[in-house]
Amino acid sequence: MIKMLLSVALRSTALFVLAALIAFTLFFGAVTPAQAQACQYWIAPAPAGNNANPGTNGQPWATLAHAASRVHSLNGANCIVWVKDGAYNGSNELEERFSTMITFKAVNPYKAIFQNAGVALEISGGANMTFEGFEFRHTGPGAGSLIVSVSQSDDGWAENIVFHNNVFHDSYNNDILKISNGSRFITVENNVFYNQGDNEQHIDINSVTDVTIQDNIFFNDYAGSGRPISGSAKHFIVIKDSNDNEDGLLGAQRITVRRNIFMHYEGDGDALVQVGNDGKPFHEANEVRFENNLIIGNNTDPAGYSFGVSGAKNVSFVNNTVAGNFPSSAYAYRIVIKDQNPLNQNITFYNNIWSDPTRTMEDFSSGDASSVTGFVLNNNLYWNGGSSIPSGDVGSPMSTDTNRVVGNPLLNTDQSGIILPRWNGSAFPSGNATIRQEFYRLVALYGQIAAGSAAIDKALPAQAPATDILGQSRGASPDMGAFEFAGGLFADVPPGYWSQSFIEELYDAGITGGCLAIPLMYCPEANVNRAEMAVFLLRGIHAASYAPPGVGGSTGFGDVPPNYWAAAWIKQLAGEGITAGCSNDGYCPEATVTRAQMAVFLLRSKYGASYSPPGVSGSTGFGDVPPDHWAAAWIKQLVAEGITAGCATNTYCPEAPVTRAQMAVFLVRTFNLP
Repeated sequence: MIKMLLSVALRSTALFVLAALIAFTLFFGAVTPAQAQACQYWIAPAPAGNNANPGTNGQPWATLAHAASRVHSLNGANCIVWVKDGAYNGSNELEERFSTMITFKAVNPYKAIFQNAGVALEISGGANMTFEGFEFRHTGPGAGSLIVSVSQSDDGWAENIVFHNNVFHDSYNNDILKISNGSRFITVENNVFYNQGDNEQHIDINSVTDVTIQDNIFFNDYAGSGRPISGSAKHFIVIKDSNDNEDGLLGAQRITVRRNIFMHYEGDGDALVQVGNDGKPFHEANEVRFENNLIIGNNTDPAGYSFGVSGAKNVSFVNNTVAGNFPSSAYAYRIVIKDQNPLNQNITFYNNIWSDPTRTMEDFSSGDASSVTGFVLNNNLYWNGGSSIPSGDVGSPMSTDTNRVVGNPLLNTDQSGIILPRWNGSAFPSGNATIRQEFYRLVALYGQIAAGSAAIDKALPAQAPATDILGQSRGASPDMGAFEFAGGLFADVPPGYWSQSFIEELYDAGITGGCLAIPLMYCPEANVNRAEMAVFLLRGIHAASYAPPGVGGSTGFGDVPPNYWAAAWIKQLAGEGITAGCSNDGYCPEATVTRAQMAVFLLRSKYGASYSPPGVSGSTGFGDVPPDHWAAAWIKQLVAEGITAGCATNTYCPEAPVTRAQMAVFLVRTFNLP
């Protein structure tokens, strides 16, 4: 684990000294979960929260809808609305059109719960909102309607909406999330979805444009929620247009589904992902790209097929991995037209892996070959456990795909003990604390190809995405499937990766054991949080074998209970004067660390809590770090000591989050690790 904190700079003039002292106070002891955030408000469940309050940390509002209304009326810009732990019951309708991005963020991930017997969150014509770290759910059996809805209103499109790092689950009547009727520029990323209503889906993407679904985990586990398996759930994702031209848009357009995990299907034998569905007399979807996804075929209820297409055009399926027994009527896809659909056009499959180690792949594809023009099945890998590859109704691997690869991709063939990523209120069953950790775990265990895989270097570079399911660069000779084989010490740090030597030096020094032990992974592109930073810094200061004293009765921080995994490390970091937290009584353990904050952390860790860098004297050397920036002196000194040269020419990127790859460089150079 890893992460960090921030601090302040001093100036020679009285004005700059005052500004620096204010910034220092805010960061090291008196602000809130996001240091130097000018516009911040808070929500808490009643009775602590009350909409008559001013929305401060000490006097928070009570509801999300009221907070959105007040921030809008106050002309808030780039605000964060912090949402405290607890259950928020009832519906929240947000119609505000903010001119800058407003972030609604849980103080502690997944511990602020929006629940209702109907819609818990409805965004109707709203703009520029991010929702991060929540749990969205129905209250239980008998609940109706959706859980979360995003749609157009009379005031305009719902647009620039982001759902990041949330747990969505258990709709009892309908979809979990519906993005519909003239929404655009919607991003759904790094979330977990499970258990939709009967005859419904996790996400319904319906008559919208420019939607990106990425880095999520989708599965079913009705028994885990105390629900019967009805066998009537439909798709994980459907992309279509149900309302004709009522919203001024004909067909969903420019939809990207990438880097997701689909698993443990418990439905009615339909497609896991369906493009076009309602038999309309027009193409219900256009310009859809499905890439770098992992489908784990551990379902016990038969699915229909991995992908379905009905009445769509310009749909690409590229570098996906379908692995496992995957009981289904067709292992790969089904292409048909329904009712009034026009012919499907330009449906292409490149660089995918279809791998059934149990030798039970009986039908490769289903549908009607006459229902599509511009069909391509080219340069894919097929494996049926050594048995023959079956033919299909729409494209057959052994005849249609003239550049086929038939061979073992060397994926993990044992899917019997999969631990599903259900949030239990404090952790996931695997022991992980975040969705991203769960994502890495599942990819490493079930999507990673091994040395000697028939998929290595066999993808068509012109068709392959630039990066893989974990964000790793594919290079000039990409692999087939979702995962790019690295071949180094860490499975996700390929030879030649820009910070490979620093990462391996950090590992050799015992400062980190990576982010996953089996197989060994480092997660180089993951951001570092403040809890993880405490561990990294103290090991750098005291050596790899260092263990902090026990916590005792309290850490001294209200948001770090004594049983928190990094409690002892955080308390010791504060005890050594490296940080005083992020607020009067908070440490913000899950908050990410910025490059500006890192400069302060590193120099204080190297020289001691009382250290102050020399003044800036005119220029920092970076165009994005003016001399009056709160961390200007710290950043300039970090460069002077050769610890960093910035993020680009004449640029430091002070507000950018620090990744684990960058952290390896910072730590090795700061502490002169071997």
